[in-house]
Order: sequence, then C-alpha cells, then structure tokens
Amino acid sequence: MKRKDIRPHQKYAKPHKKHARPSEKLAVPNEKLAVPNEKLAILVQFIYCLPCIVYIGIVILIIRAHLCENLTHGQFWSPESRIYWDLSAWWKARIIVFCTIAAFGIFLWRILARSITIKKTILYIPMAVYVIFVILSFAFSQYKKIAWLGTNERYEGTYILVCYMFMLFYTINTVDSKKTLKTIFYAVIISQLLLQIIGIAQLTGHSPFLSVTGQKMIFPNYSLENYILDGTTGYGTLWQQIDAFAKETPPRSLLASPGKEIYQTVYNSNYVGFYLSVIIPVYAMVFLLCSGIKKKIAMSIMLVLACINISGSSTSGGFLGLAVAFIAAVITFRKYIIKWRYQLLIIIVLAGGTLLLTDRYMRYSNRGSIVGQLSGQITSDLSTDMVKANEKNEKIDYFITNNDSIVTSLNDNELSITVNENQNSIDIKDSQGISINLQSDYVRLLSGDAIYDSLRISLEDSRFENLEVYIPRLTGDLENRKMIFVKLINEENIWPFTIEQDGIYFFTARAALVKLRKVPHFGFEDRYQFGTLRGYIWSRTFPLMLDTLILGHGADTFAMFFPHDDFIGLYYYYERDTRTAPLIVDKPHNFILLNFVNTGGISAIALLALMFIYIFQSFMLYSKRIRYDLFSGLGAGIYLGIFAFLAAGLVYDSSVTIMPLIYGLLGIGISCNYFVKADLDAAQYPSN
Repeated sequence: MKRKDIRPHQKYAKPHKKHARPSEKLAVPNEKLAVPNEKLAILVQFIYCLPCIVYIGIVILIIRAHLCENLTHGQFWSPESRIYWDLSAWWKARIIVFCTIAAFGIFLWRILARSITIKKTILYIPMAVYVIFVILSFAFSQYKKIAWLGTNERYEGTYILVCYMFMLFYTINTVDSKKTLKTIFYAVIISQLLLQIIGIAQLTGHSPFLSVTGQKMIFPNYSLENYILDGTTGYGTLWQQIDAFAKETPPRSLLASPGKEIYQTVYNSNYVGFYLSVIIPVYAMVFLLCSGIKKKIAMSIMLVLACINISGSSTSGGFLGLAVAFIAAVITFRKYIIKWRYQLLIIIVLAGGTLLLTDRYMRYSNRGSIVGQLSGQITSDLSTDMVKANEKNEKIDYFITNNDSIVTSLNDNELSITVNENQNSIDIKDSQGISINLQSDYVRLLSGDAIYDSLRISLEDSRFENLEVYIPRLTGDLENRKMIFVKLINEENIWPFTIEQDGIYFFTARAALVKLRKVPHFGFEDRYQFGTLRGYIWSRTFPLMLDTLILGHGADTFAMFFPHDDFIGLYYYYERDTRTAPLIVDKPHNFILLNFVNTGGISAIALLALMFIYIFQSFMLYSKRIRYDLFSGLGAGIYLGIFAFLAAGLVYDSSVTIMPLIYGLLGIGISCNYFVKADLDAAQYPSN
C-alpha cells in the first residue's frame, strides 16, 4: 500500500521523543531569552539572520570601484601599472569579511546565552578538512601576500575561503524555524529581483551603470591630480570627467561598454549563467511544492525573469547546469511527474516561451540567436582544431633558451641554434648533432614599424627549409644589444631573442627578458579550442596538479604558476600574440581544477565530498517522500541547484561575486533537509 503524500493541513500525532521535530527542540533554548514582547523577539531573530541576509543577498549587488595595488606587478605578463581600478571584487571581499565577523560575534553570544542548538551533520568533516588545507597551503605558499589577499580582480584569498566555510556553518545553524527561513529567503528574492531587472536593462542597451548617475555611484570622486584613469588631463576630479564625457557627441563612459551583454553586478556574463543555473531550480521546486496562489505567482515571475537573463547571457555552461539539474529532477521525482503534470506544463511553457521570445529579441537586435550560439559552441567543441599555420601547414612547436643556444622544433623536427663567441655567426645542428648546411645574404627585415638591416641565414635541409634565422644590425635603444630573430618564411611573425652575459632570453615587445622552456601539457591534443579554448588552458593545468596533490600553492595563486611563458602555444592555439599584449590566465575556468592547484588535491576532494554527501542525503530524502511546504520546496530546489553548480563548475570557476549566494543556498538546503527529515520521521513513526 502506497503512503499518501503528507500535506501541510494534515495533523500530526504527538511524535515519539526519538523523532521530535527540530523546531520543538530549538524552542526550549529560545524561551530562555525571556524576551518581553513579540516585537523584540522578532527583532532579535532578524539580528540573527542579518549576517546571512547581507552575505547571501547584498554582497552580490555590490559594485563599487576601488583603486588597488597591482599584486602581480613585475611579472612579464602583468600590467605595467602599479595600481588599477577594481570594480567590485575588492569591496565584495570586504563585506564578506564584515559579515563573517558579525556572524562570529552573534554565534558566540548565542552560545553563551544558550539560545542556539548546533545541528549534527557529517558535513562538518569535509568543511573542516577544506579549511585546514586552505590554511596549510597558505602557510607553505611561495606568494603569501597573494595567497592571503587574493590576486587582482578576484580577491578570493585564504581568509575569504575560510569565511565561506564559517558562513556556511553559520547559515546551517541559523535557519532554525520557518520564520528565519522566510526572512532569509525573502531577502534573497528581493536581491534577485533587482539583479534580474538590471540584467534586462543591460540586455536592452540601457545599463544603469553607463549613465552619469550610475558611474558616480561606482567611481569615488577622486582628484585626477593623483589618479588619472586613462591619461586624460584637464579635469579636476573623476566626477568632472564623467560629466564632460557625457556631454560629448557621442557620449563616452569611464566604463568599457560591453554593448548589450548581460553581466548584472557579477563582472562577467559567465557568472550570470553560473549562479542562475543554481537558483532557477529553486524557483521551479518552490512553485511545485508551495501552496498559495501568491507564492506561485511570485515564483513564476522570478522564473521568467531569471530565464530572460540566462538566455540573454548566452552562456553554454549555465544551460549545461540546467540540463543536468533537469535530468536529476526526472530521476529523483519520477513518481510525481504525472501528479505534477499541469504545474510542470506551466513551468515548461513559461521557461520555453521566455527562451523563444528572448531569442527573437536578440536576433532582432543583431545579437545572434541563442540556439545558434549554443549549437555553434557544441559544433566547435566536437570539431578538431584549426591550427593557426602558414600555407605549408608548418608551425614552430616550442623554443628552449639555454646559456649559449636556442633549441626549437619545426613540425616535430628539433634543431639547436648555437651562438658563436663573436656573436656574428651561428651553428645549427639537428637533434642528432649533425650540422646543417647554411646559406646567408643581407636583407632588410620589416618587423612592425621597424626596419632592420640583417644577415639572413637559410637552412639547406628539407625539414627546415621554411625556417630562417636573422642577425640584425640594431640601432636606437637596441644599439647595444645583440639579438637573433627566428622566423618562418610564410609567416610575418618574428621571434626575437637577445644575447646577454648570463644567457639567451626571449625578448618581448615590452622589453621583458624571458627564459623559454618546453611547456609541459597533457590531454586535449587537437582539441585545444574545446569550450572556448578551455581545452588549451586545462592541458596546461593538468601538469600543475602533480605538484599540488596534497597542498596547493596558496589561494588565488593560479596566475603565478600558469605557464604564461608558453608564447608558442598561445600564438598558435589561443590565436593571441602575447608578446605585445600579454594574456593573463588567472583561473582554469573549472571549479575543481582551481581548488586543486590553489589549495591542493585534498581540499578539492573535501569540497567534492561536501557536495556529494549533501546530494546523497537529499536524494535519499526527497526520492522517497515529499512534503508540500517551504522547507521541502527550497530543500528540493537547492538539491537540484547543487547538481547544476557541479555541472556548470566544470567550465566555470569560483568568484567572490557569486560564491556567497551559492554557499548560502547550500547552507539553507542543509537546514531544510534537517527539518524535512525530522517532520517526515515524526509523521511516519507517531507515538501511541
């Protein structure tokens, strides 16, 4: 005989003590507060929730510029300026710390007042392991300042990662009743409503942040005598410059306009799709499991707005997350599909209709089709790379700079260019040490805007007939240098090397001297363009993981260890000439790889354990029985949202812009599971 679904109006028999409901357990300590009236009790409860409200709902809204120190200054790939404008991450990180300090103070006060009961869960173990290895990775980090503070435009350092875990713990134990749950959830809804409205404004080309008022809200009114944003002079303050730019024809903005791209307040459209893939299942499940027409209408509106934004962001990772969440929903709630068919039809119509209408608008506004962009991405991911090569399909494989030689390879044929002592002649040998016959003549070599009278050396070998070596006669700033240029005949690109007393170096357009090596890589051969060139980044990230199996290099230090010296790989596969415009890869675009390299393999395993234990507990809870209330709606929705997070996390990474929301939802989901399980147990095993 099937058990009937337990609906809110059904009366509970008095539960056995073994299965007492958590809300009843927590009521005893709360009575000891002896609040004089109900209003004061509500105020106290709100104060308990306030750190969670700010952490989950307010941090994501913050967008405020701050002049920050360039923590990677001095690296050949880093911007040359010592300071830069950060538009949101710096302030978000500070507010996260403020929330954590406030939460810690409230938590201690509640412990002393005995007004809180710590929930018992195995999830504390992976949380503690994660924190321990985050701290140990910092302690042994080579770059302690970056490991503590976080790198430029990210600021997800050690103390922020510790804050994540404490706020997760605090949220789990703060949601101790339906009132606290509603208080936090309603704050999240208001925050999300504002974000979706901002996103729609950006989609239609009316970003509030490009207006004069919006820019003044973002930028402080600094004096331009000390801080010049773009070299413009003649303005006393930053706000005067904003006003002057607005009066120009056409008007200009201090912010680089991304057109009609949706980025809301989270810096990048990828992060929009990332967090929306987590919260959209929440709206859907609350719609299904909560009674009351007002709640259903509210969730319908939020669902439509979120679908507009995730569609407008055109992020394939967000849709990947939703697809995995959908599959998980079908498996978990398969026996309820028929029962929910009409409500599911409404959700499908709302989501599908929103997608089609948004797609039509984007095509009308010449932004392309959502379906077309996604199908194009899939086609690109499944196809082999089209390597940037010359007419003969030849390319340089790598360069290695030694003290007196340059080792290179052309289509897997290696050769060594040795500089003689007088630096006016060279010897070239193949990998077997056999000298290659050379021919030379004098030519004028064009490189950018410069023209060099050079000795051109050609190789009389069919394996290297497309390779040329030049010894230029240098003038001007380079007059005292001795250099060698390497070039393929059918490519305009020139690879310059300088001969110094301590060896040979690659010479960048910014006059940086860089030792080159054969950069280790693994996987994604002929698939480097997979996932918008994530294949290339991951192939260079996998070898880094061999050094971080236990401890990482330190939080947010990924950029310091990624092989930015892979000029050849970046040129041919990333289609980026990084000699003149350095590319900064500060994250691997993968949540697990990021943690594996930064804080170590054990910390990454701890995070996965946290997520999968929660998923397993939720599946065992919601696949068997279901309740129709807010706890179940939120719990089931967040359970599906974590599926989406793990799937989208394969192509996106952690960020202070969205992780407070995601970890906050996870904490709410864990608390909801606690209450739902206790309520269902109490109903299943009533006392006589």
